[in-house]
Amino acid sequence: MAQFSLQSFIDVGTKGYHTATSWKACYDNAGKRVIDQSLNDTNNLYHWISPLPDGNGGMHADLDRVYLFVRVHILQDASPWYYVGWANQNDQTFKITENGNVINTLNSLVAGIQ
Repeated sequence: MAQFSLQSFIDVGTKGYHTATSWKACYDNAGKRVIDQSLNDTNNLYHWISPLPDGNGGMHADLDRVYLFVRVHILQDASPWYYVGWANQNDQTFKITENGNVINTLNSLVAGIQ
């Protein structure tokens, strides 16, 4: 399972509002081998949780690389797919916040949580 977040984006020229986000978690950085996706998602504008299905009825639990792509929908317009980057399922970072601001981070491997 993995949670992906869209922290911010810049809307240039549409003068609309954010109506949906499309999400793709992939095995490759070209976005061709899709693990899971949520297209034109109006409920998960800024955060999406995927079980990362393995295609055999189970879920991935130890992928070294999960590549994320997002597309922002502004009214009827959609951005191109943006490659956000990759994450390692075994290397999790905890964010410690105060009043909504990140004040410290802690890597789960450093903390001994696996």
